[in-house]
Amino acid sequence: MKRNLFLRILGNNTNAKLIYYFLNLEKEIDISIIDILENTNIKSRKTIDKIINILLLEKLIESTRTIGKTRLFRINKKSLIMKRFMQIKTACNEN
Repeated sequence: MKRNLFLRILGNNTNAKLIYYFLNLEKEIDISIIDILENTNIKSRKTIDKIINILLLEKLIESTRTIGKTRLFRINKKSLIMKRFMQIKTACNEN
């Protein structure tokens, strides 16, 4: 099976997979770590927590709200880096 060009360029690692997941959300929706576990090939919650913290620190995503103990996240569309990732994803889809 041919891998996605975006992931072939950035590497098929968990960081790239998680960024790609956020970029592919159809709408600007809030997602939880459980959503990520269910909809990606990433199986370790500890790994997802670690990457989420990095993405939050770098302001690529933002924590929007908390429902009970569940934190929700969404892409930070104001982030210049995330805008560039969106451009790369678009260019990869055109090829």
